[in-house]
Amino acid sequence: MVPLALRSILVATDLSPSGDAALRAGLQLAERSGAALHVVHALDVPIVPYLQEHFPAAALRRQVLEAEAALDERVRELAPEGFRAHSCAVFLATPARVILERADVVKADVLVLGPHRARAVGDKFLGTTADRVMQESPRPCLVVRESFELPLRRVLAPVDLSTRASLALDQALLWAQRLGGDGDAIGLPGVEVRVVHVIPRIFQNKDFPFDRAVIGPELSREVGAAVQRTGVASRVAVREEVLWGNTPADDLVRYAGEHAADLLVMGTHGAGTVRRALIGSVASGVTRAAPCPVLLVPGTLPQEATPLQDAVVSQTTAS
Repeated sequence: MVPLALRSILVATDLSPSGDAALRAGLQLAERSGAALHVVHALDVPIVPYLQEHFPAAALRRQVLEAEAALDERVRELAPEGFRAHSCAVFLATPARVILERADVVKADVLVLGPHRARAVGDKFLGTTADRVMQESPRPCLVVRESFELPLRRVLAPVDLSTRASLALDQALLWAQRLGGDGDAIGLPGVEVRVVHVIPRIFQNKDFPFDRAVIGPELSREVGAAVQRTGVASRVAVREEVLWGNTPADDLVRYAGEHAADLLVMGTHGAGTVRRALIGSVASGVTRAAPCPVLLVPGTLPQEATPLQDAVVSQTTAS
């Protein structure tokens, strides 16, 4: 059986309302799983040659102290009574760098992000901090726009029958098992995972053998293997569906809304790409428009990275 590792959770907040949504989600995950919660905020001050002359160190330090106070206040206000984050940290560096490197330091099993605000300059292709983190992170990223409800009742797992999708399907089943409801009095599972494969309508042609009769058995084999790997059979109800669609991202977003999904889990890149080009992909479209939180699962394992050193400004750790 493949266990769900939730020992360390990193929440990145920009201290905006969207950051509050991510922080609430991280708090719920930590409280339910027993994982250590780490919270991080980045002060994105441009590093330029004339910084010291026009932006004195005292003024910068004042901004840091204000950010620390604001971060501590948000955590206290949103945390359940008696709960303490393992660490709250403020760094002076670009937000994406802070999040990615802090995740390495705390060995985060999942990064929790809101739809972070776009930067004023730079990263035009990536657009936002969240986009860049999702593109580069070797760790699963949970993107929370509004709310994250636990226990989970319905999880949507889109698959394309690739290796990348298999990893995401495993995570969907494990999250459902670990964070789902307890079921009813007669022992029925309290959480359902809907495994969905969308066939583009371009293949709805007699000359192409891509239809439900062909894809259905393949999907069943994939799901059966995932259930066996994860050992969730007795705790999770699994339903398979093969759909015809026009635009996979739009079809999945619509399906998630129609079936009241609490969480959508999918892989972040397909086979053969040199780098995960999230922008413009199905994963990007789903993440931007889904009516529920989205867990993006990369197809690689975390690599140890050099931790932040020169960018560290402040860190407070719970005793």
